[in-house]
Amino acid sequence: MVAPGLEGVFVAAGDPGRWMYDMEWSLDRAAWTAEAMTARIRAAAGLPDLTVEIIGMFPWDFGAEVAHRQTLGRTFLVGDAAHRTTPRGATGMNTGMADGHNLGWKLGWVARGWASPALLDSYALERAPVGRANAESSMISAIGAESAHSAAQDFEVVYAAGALLDSGGLVGRRAPHVWLTACGRRASTIDLFDDRLTVLTGTSDSVWRAGTDVLARTGVPVVALALGHELADPSGAFAAAYGLADDGAVLVRPDGYVAWQSRPGDTGADLRRAVCTVLGRAS
Repeated sequence: MVAPGLEGVFVAAGDPGRWMYDMEWSLDRAAWTAEAMTARIRAAAGLPDLTVEIIGMFPWDFGAEVAHRQTLGRTFLVGDAAHRTTPRGATGMNTGMADGHNLGWKLGWVARGWASPALLDSYALERAPVGRANAESSMISAIGAESAHSAAQDFEVVYAAGALLDSGGLVGRRAPHVWLTACGRRASTIDLFDDRLTVLTGTSDSVWRAGTDVLARTGVPVVALALGHELADPSGAFAAAYGLADDGAVLVRPDGYVAWQSRPGDTGADLRRAVCTVLGRAS
C-alpha cells in the first residue's frame, strides 16, 4: 500500500482467508492495540466492513549481511549465502538469480575445457560489489521518501572488473535490447547470446569472421552476426545502440554482458586476444 500512513503489504498465509499484514512499526508499542490494527487493516484493504480476527502481533527486525568473500577454492557462495538482503525492493531473489546466471556459464565453460579455471576468479570480482550494494540499499526505508529501489538494480548493473576488457562504452554492461531481424525472423538482441560468445559486427565483417573462424577451430563456441547478412536493422536503432560503425565489432558473453568493443584499426587478432583474455586462456 502506498497511501500515506498505510504503507505495508498483505501476504497470503496459506490457509483460505488468512493473511499477514507487514508494516513499518512504530516504537510506540502502546499504539499496538487490536482496535487500532483492525482499523488500519480495514483502511489499507479499502474494505471498511471487513471482518478482522487478529491472531497475533509481533515486531521483527530487518537485517542484511554480506560474506567476507564469495569464493574459496572450489566453493562459491550464491544468493543469500553471499549477501542477505531485507525484503525491501524485492532484490534478494533477483540478486541471487543473477549470481547463478553469472557463475553458471563460467563453471560450464571451464568444465568443458573452453575456458581456463582463471575465468572463475571473475565471479566474485563482478558479483560481490553488486551484492553488497543491494544489501546496503535494502536497509533504506522508502517510506516518506522517494524509493531507492528500482529495476535498475537488476538490469543496469555495470561490472568494473572481471571477465571483460575495458575498451569501450558498452563494456561491462548488459547488451542493450533492440528489436531487429535475425536470420529472417523478428528477434530481440538479448535472445542472440545464449550458450556461446557472439560477435556483433557492422557491414564490413570479413576481418571479424576470419578471427571468429580461428577461434571456432580451437573449440570455443563463438559466432559472428553481421549487419546486412544475418542481421537486418532498417531503422538504424541497433547500430546506434551498440555504437557499431561499418567496420566495428562488439563481443557479447553468454550471460548477455558486453566483454569487448573494437576500436578503429582493430583486427581479427585483437578479437582473438580479447576472447583469450576473457576466458583466461593462453593466446
